This record gives sequence, structure tokens and C-alpha cells, in this order.
Amino acid sequence: NEFDIPVVYITALSDKKTLDRAKVTEPYGYIIKPFNEKDLYNTIEMALYKNKMEKKLKKSENKYRLLYENNLSMYFTVDTSGLVVSVNSFGAEQLGYTPNELIGEPVIDVFYEDDKEFVQKQIEDCLQNPYTAFTWELRKLKKDGSVIWVQEHARAVENEEGKIVVLIACDNITDRKTVEEEMKKIKGMLETKVTERTLQLSNINYQLSKEIEERKRIEGKIKSSLEEKEILLREIHHRVKNNLQIISSLLSLQSDNSNDENLNKLFRDSQNRIYSMALIHEHLYESEDLTKIEISSYIKTLAFTLHETYDQKDFNVEINVDIDDVYLGIDVAIPCGLIVNELISNSLQHAFQNTNDNLNNDHKNLININMFIDKPNEHYVLIYSDNGKGISEDLDVKTTNTLGLQLVYGLTQQIKGNIELNRSVGTKFTISFKDKN
Repeated sequence: NEFDIPVVYITALSDKKTLDRAKVTEPYGYIIKPFNEKDLYNTIEMALYKNKMEKKLKKSENKYRLLYENNLSMYFTVDTSGLVVSVNSFGAEQLGYTPNELIGEPVIDVFYEDDKEFVQKQIEDCLQNPYTAFTWELRKLKKDGSVIWVQEHARAVENEEGKIVVLIACDNITDRKTVEEEMKKIKGMLETKVTERTLQLSNINYQLSKEIEERKRIEGKIKSSLEEKEILLREIHHRVKNNLQIISSLLSLQSDNSNDENLNKLFRDSQNRIYSMALIHEHLYESEDLTKIEISSYIKTLAFTLHETYDQKDFNVEINVDIDDVYLGIDVAIPCGLIVNELISNSLQHAFQNTNDNLNNDHKNLININMFIDKPNEHYVLIYSDNGKGISEDLDVKTTNTLGLQLVYGLTQQIKGNIELNRSVGTKFTISFKDKN
């Protein structure tokens, strides 16, 4: 056993005493002389195979034992008397105990006093309905007297000894419960605010109606007053309605109500910036790893949406995205997405308009976005280029008052990156940065 070597006895002794002594050593075979070569060969083969299988089983047991002990959920096994049969190390640690302090003790002791009766009933229900899953949320009492909220999933099963036990897996949901309580408070405050605001608006509407009725007596003033009051009333309702919308919906409504093209451009640029950030979270949800985002599909989706938004069909702009298998943490991915948003928006709006090349049917307007990992220097490299008319040599991009370029340089500094601009053919930005994650 010490060296994990399978042992086969070959002996002329077949008496019970010798056999009993051999059993203690747990041999893989016991061959009585005389024997033939085939029997010996088969016994050795079986011994080696059995030893191999036992090693695999032991490795598997150790693996699952490690997962059980260190899993970030608390696991308890409770017998029909309500006593703790087993508990993983993480579960005991979360309550401030060692496993030995909990094993053999009533599981009810670790629950908050007001919840004990409920727990007892739930365990009884489990025992009366084997193999049926039960879920509940309640409070547990730690060794130091503090209280935590947990969500528990329980099921009664038959163990290896044929006895019914209750398996309980629970997760700490204290933070979630705290947030829920805060949300209830905030909801109450908002409902109060809405009620107060509604009353104020009702009073305003009443006053406006009185003023309108009064001004009807004078023909010259009634039109002006009525128009002013209608605008004011619409503006008041418009503000109340938009306060209940998300930011992008607010920008969209404001844009629809405006005939100023410059203002609409600002709204559209802002919406695109918000979209670039919202798209990050959309991809994270769909990702298995919640801490990182796969950049290639994100940039492709962003580029396609911006291309459709600015509708550059007259200039036949083609956007090529070639990005390695790059994953970024959200702290870097959001600034990186905003940078790409600003560069694409700038190219689609300014790079391909009123250029002689656009008159040439053979000319193709291109935007290229490349990203890769520079392993020797341990950083990421983002290369953005277009073959448009380029940025004027007279423009100092570091001191320009253009918001888009200010964001590009500001966000590059935010991620502690370096940026280079090449104006020889169109516009080419090379940005290198690291991801602390």
C-alpha cells in the first residue's frame, strides 16, 4: 500500500490461518502451487488492471472531494434526526466554524431563531417526499452572532448505506437581500416623489386652464397665450414622460422632436456612444466568463451598426475587421469600444465626402480595423485606418477642440495607452495598451 504496487502471492500454503494472514495485506491474487503459466499470466493481468482502475477511482474521488470541500457553495448532509452528518470546509468557514464543530450537532442550531420552525418543517417535507427538490430563503446564524441570508436547495436521497439523508446546498445571498431592501426603500421614495410631482402638475394644469379661459376674452392676446401655454403644458408632460425612459430612449425622442440637423447629429453621436457601451454588457451576458469580452464579434457588430446608421451607400464604404482571439476586461473594453466608435463615426462622416477618388468607379473606400497581441512587449495593438481624404497636416489632433478626437486621446490616456497618427495615406491610428486583468 505504501508504494501502491499490486501484490500477488504464490505459495504452497492453503490453510485457513495463512489465508487469513494474507487477506490483511489485501493482495490482488493468491495462487496455490503447483500452477500453470497461463493462470499466473491471467492473475497478473487482472491485478495490474484492477490496480489501474483503483488509481483512477482514487484520483476521481480526490478530485470530487477537492471540489466539494472548496466549492463556493455551502453543502450539508443531515440525517433523519436533523443532525449534521457532513459539511464542506467552505460551508463551515462561512459560518465561522470548523467542520468538526458542526458534525453531529443539530442543523437547526445554525439558523436564526425566528426561522427555526420553518426550517424544521421544510426538512420534514423533504424526508416525506424523497427525491423531490425544495428551495427556500432564510437566515442563518454565524458563530460570532451575526446573521446572513442564504438560499437553500434540498433533496432527500438514499445514501450508500441505504439510509435516507437530506442533501442541502446553500448560497450566501446577503448582498442580494441588502440590495432588495434598498430597492424597496428607493421604490417607496420614487412613488412618493411621483405622487407629489403629479399633484404639482395637476395644480399647474388647473392654473393654466384658468389663465387660458381668462385670456380668451382678449382676441389679440388669446392666440399668443394659448400657444405659449400649450407649449409649456406639452413640455411639462414631455419631461415627466421622459423621466421614466432609459437614456437612449430619451435621446431618441429628443432627436425626433428636433429639426436642427446639427443637434440631431449630436444626439446620434451620443446614442452611438451609449450603444457602444451597452453592447459591451450585451456580449458579457452571453459570455460564459463574465469578467471578459471577446472583442472581435463586438467590434464587428459595432461597425455594422454604425455603417447602417450613417448610411454611406453613395460612397460605397467597406469595413474590414481582422482581430485575433482577444479578450478584454470590461474596464478596458468600454474605452476601447468608445475609441473605435469615434474613429468609425469620424471616417463615415468626413473621410469619404467630396474626394476626387469618389468620382472614380474603380476606387473602393475602405476602413480597416486590426487588433492583435504583441506578446514580446506584453500589450495589445489596435490599428485603425481608412483610405479617405485624411486629417489635415495643419490640425494638431492633441489640442483640437473636436470632441471625437478629444475622446480618442482622452480614452487612450485612461487605459494608459500610447497613440500614433500616420497621415501619409488616408488616416491611420496605432494604439497600444495593456489590460491589467
